[in-house]
Amino acid sequence: MAEADWGMVMGIVVLVLGTILAVTLITQVFGTWRARAALAREEAYRQLAQQVAEQQAALAKGMHDTTETVKDMQRRVTSIEKLLSEVG
Repeated sequence: MAEADWGMVMGIVVLVLGTILAVTLITQVFGTWRARAALAREEAYRQLAQQVAEQQAALAKGMHDTTETVKDMQRRVTSIEKLLSEVG
C-alpha cells in the first residue's frame, strides 16, 4: 500500500475509535444524569411519605380527641336527661 493509503486507513481507524469513545462518554453521562434524577425523585417521595405519615398521626390524634369529647358530651346529656326525668 502506498503511504497515502496508510494515512487514510489510520484516519478511518481514528474516526471510528473517536466515534466509539464519544458514544460511550455520552451514554455514561446520560446514565449518570438519569441516576441522579432518580435519586432526587426517591428523596422527594420519601419526604412526601414522611409528611403524610406525620399528618395521618396528627389526624388520628385529632379524631381520638374528638371521639373522647363526644363521649363526654353523651354522658352529660344522659345525666341531664336523667335529672329532667326525675324533676319532671
